[in-house]
Amino acid sequence: MFASARGGFTLLEAVVALTILGVVSVTGLAAIRAELDTTNRTTRAVEAAALAQNQLAKLELLPARELATLPDSLRRGGFQPPHAGYRWSATAADVRGERDLYEITIGIEWDDGEFQLVSRVHRPMRGSSGP
Repeated sequence: MFASARGGFTLLEAVVALTILGVVSVTGLAAIRAELDTTNRTTRAVEAAALAQNQLAKLELLPARELATLPDSLRRGGFQPPHAGYRWSATAADVRGERDLYEITIGIEWDDGEFQLVSRVHRPMRGSSGP
């Protein structure tokens, strides 16, 4: 008899729409957060790699006698701003079975991560005779 011609949403329809909107929003925010975390980790890793390469370049210039016994000032330290959150350590050791070959390891650490760079360098001792 009475035909209802009312328009609009019912309360149930509005609740369902808000629930769907909430789920989609939370999922989208989680994806954005994951992307920001990945970007932050990547930035840290790139900075650490550049800092390690810089420290390695310093050690590659050393003569053999200093590589054999690294001074304390070249074993560990920190960086000046804007890289004050990073710390470094370095080791150099003879490569067993190889004459005048040294393996240099540079470690870069920060609060929630680390990076390591390993390289080898040939440094003949002065006055050493050939094979």
